[in-house]
Amino acid sequence: LRDLQKIGDIVGCELVDLCFLRRDPEQAKWLEAVSEDPDGRFLREAPAHIAADREVILAAVQRNGRALEFAAETLRADKEIVLSALEEDAQSFRFASSELHADRDVMLAAVRRNGLALQFAVEELRDNQE
Repeated sequence: LRDLQKIGDIVGCELVDLCFLRRDPEQAKWLEAVSEDPDGRFLREAPAHIAADREVILAAVQRNGRALEFAAETLRADKEIVLSALEEDAQSFRFASSELHADRDVMLAAVRRNGLALQFAVEELRDNQE
């Protein structure tokens, strides 16, 4: 729902339950920036608490997987975020945490999208024929 949109325009005549959330203005600003930035590089300038904001980073990697490069280390180890980044760009695997380089599911997802991602996997996974 945007500034001037009416709820009725979205839901029609149906009865709906609404839950309103008030977002931190700074988080809202960064989420808006995500929707306007095609490559995620704007996150390079993000303060640490924004780079660690799961919602902002998830939105960014869904738009451009390489935005994972600028995420806080805890989010670079978050399997859901990394898998979302991989869906958008298999090359983002190189920015995932070292623990996820050893995760079979994550590595397979990366290799399915781009076989070159195998170079970033740990040795025992690279040697696995599956």
